[in-house]
Amino acid sequence: MQECTTAKSEYVTQLVTLQDSAKSQWNTIFNTLKQLEADFSPQLSFLETQIKIKAEGVQSQVIENLKRIGSDLSSQLTTLQGQLTAEAQQQLQQIQSAQVVFQQDIQGLRSNLASETQQVKAAQADFQQTVQSLKSSLAGVRDQSLAQVKAIELESATALTQWQTDLQARQAQTFQELSGFSQQISERVRALESDIDDRKTKTQGELQQIASDVVSQLSNLKASVQALQQETQQSLQTTQSVTTQKLSALETEAQTEKAQILERLASLTPSAIASSAVQDLTAQIQTLTDTLNRLQTNHPKLFADISDYVTQAESFRTAGQLEAALQSFDAALELQPENADLWVQKASTLSEAKRHEDAVTALNKVLDLRPDDPDIWYQRGQYLKELKRYDGALSAFNRVVKIRPDDAKVWLNRGLMLERLKRNEDAMDSYEKALEINPDYPEALVNRGAILGMLQRHEDALAAFDKAVQIEPQDTVAWMNRGLAQEVLDKYDEAFQSFDKVVQLNPDSHKAWSHRGYALVKLERYPEAMTSLETAEQLNPKYANTFYSKAVCHIRNGQVDQGLEHLEQAVELNPRYRENARSDPDFYDLWEDEWFRDIIQQ
Repeated sequence: MQECTTAKSEYVTQLVTLQDSAKSQWNTIFNTLKQLEADFSPQLSFLETQIKIKAEGVQSQVIENLKRIGSDLSSQLTTLQGQLTAEAQQQLQQIQSAQVVFQQDIQGLRSNLASETQQVKAAQADFQQTVQSLKSSLAGVRDQSLAQVKAIELESATALTQWQTDLQARQAQTFQELSGFSQQISERVRALESDIDDRKTKTQGELQQIASDVVSQLSNLKASVQALQQETQQSLQTTQSVTTQKLSALETEAQTEKAQILERLASLTPSAIASSAVQDLTAQIQTLTDTLNRLQTNHPKLFADISDYVTQAESFRTAGQLEAALQSFDAALELQPENADLWVQKASTLSEAKRHEDAVTALNKVLDLRPDDPDIWYQRGQYLKELKRYDGALSAFNRVVKIRPDDAKVWLNRGLMLERLKRNEDAMDSYEKALEINPDYPEALVNRGAILGMLQRHEDALAAFDKAVQIEPQDTVAWMNRGLAQEVLDKYDEAFQSFDKVVQLNPDSHKAWSHRGYALVKLERYPEAMTSLETAEQLNPKYANTFYSKAVCHIRNGQVDQGLEHLEQAVELNPRYRENARSDPDFYDLWEDEWFRDIIQQ
């Protein structure tokens, strides 16, 4: 149908064209006649008869021509109309035939589609059954796996419990044996004391018997002396002397024997007996100690203590041996895998070792145990920030502000992450929230000022930096940003003072020395400016602003070649200075310089 409509449109167009052509030819002839009439009007009276005759002839001829042309056009139009009609009929028939075929194809496609739809539905049903079967299978496998894991955990716990029970039993047995040894020693000491008492009693009896014998002997001697006294009065003195000597010797001997007996008794004191027994006991204890030491050497985990591992880990960490510290923490976690504090300490050590990804994994374990701990979420955000995973860090800080909405530090870090994600308006809101909580928060003021600067609100930014340096006069970042804001606002004298404060606090800041030099250039203090810029270049020979500032300084002093040389260096280091030079009034007089145009048009 569209082809038929197109053909009809073409036919109408051709017809209109032919009609316009005929009218154009007739008008041309008519205008020609008028022109001829006008041309020959001065001679009309003279040639009237001839003109009339000729005009009648020409008119007749023209009429004949017009009739012939009209007849020819009518014939052509009729022929063309017939051809177009025939073509239209032919195309219409073709279209109708195509329509029938198309309808048949559509019907076939509908049938095929219905069939395929049924097949898809059947396949979908089969797929759903398969999925359901897989779900059931997976559930069974999962339940079986969980059961196996629980069984393994139970067996491990049982084995550990049995191990601990055996160890406790061994310890109890050892203590019991030691108690038995102590009891045996006490009994032996008591027996020895009893034996000593018996020997002492026996010895005392013997001494008494000796003393009795001596007294008896003395009595006999006295009797003998008295009997002999009458018989041998003269020899009495001699006998008495001899007897006295014998008695003295006997007494000395008795004393000596007595001393020897007492000395032997003294050597048999309880302390000596106990000392001998203690030596035996010490030997037995040493044997047990050696056995325990060998057991501890071969199986140290039987004697392991969490506090020992933690102390050891802290010692390694203090000494900078971070991997050894991590091994100690792992050993402690094997004993207490659900100890959240141990996981926190391990995460901190991993972060110190620059293993931030592993530190995040360790904190995830802590969050499984303490899911609402804001400190752990905050630390997780810090580790993710170090990994430049700003979306994850933002999510962590968002979690903290929900739990602890009055923490300005968290709002500050949240703003930093939003700034990294180029969400400056949201970052501004976060910084302002931090300042609502703590209006004298220097870091929040500086970051808010930086956002304001990016938003071209330089006066507001300067106000934020002013307040920051009032609160924290030693903050070089705040002073630096204050100077940059003043530089943008063409407050070069104040900018110089800010940059000068930075180099006083941090003499190694090449950026401060460079912008300090630029401010001095704008203040037309050129020698001081070059000194400052030379210092900046020595600290960092790749900082483009230094060379741009040198270029401005040289241009202002009429040193064009040196100025363009430094401008070329600045553009090579940072192409944005090409645009700066195009709009900088200090370079307006160089627009006719071919070198300058080459630099800014590259």
